[in-house]
Amino acid sequence: MKTILNQRLVEQQELTEDDIFELEGLHEIRARTFDKMAALNPTNDEDKDTLILYSHLLESLEYNMQRVWKFDQDRNYHSWWYRVPYCTCPTMDNGDPMFFGRRIFRHDCPVHNHIIEQHAGETYEITPDDIGELPCKD
Repeated sequence: MKTILNQRLVEQQELTEDDIFELEGLHEIRARTFDKMAALNPTNDEDKDTLILYSHLLESLEYNMQRVWKFDQDRNYHSWWYRVPYCTCPTMDNGDPMFFGRRIFRHDCPVHNHIIEQHAGETYEITPDDIGELPCKD
């Protein structure tokens, strides 16, 4: 998958070739993560835990993209979290700028209901096996 970046924004933010390479890699990870999530069964407890793990990875990816784009790292401008496979949280409400600053979850969402249940203190490890190898810059 070839990522097409907003060229005007690339110039405006004065991104380097390394920045562009990193953004392309982050987009590749996002696409692979969505594919891996789509292959899971949200009714299986183990797969549901993996969906949660991947949702944390996506949040981290969005912060990293903001960093590379030289934007403030602000979760209120993240949008992948509610577009992931099996998410039943309201897309229109979460995509509406009026709601920035708060997220709207569905209690029965297999990806995000853990947020409502507050699994405080848990940590998630993501290994290269979870997302696959990324191309190395020559």
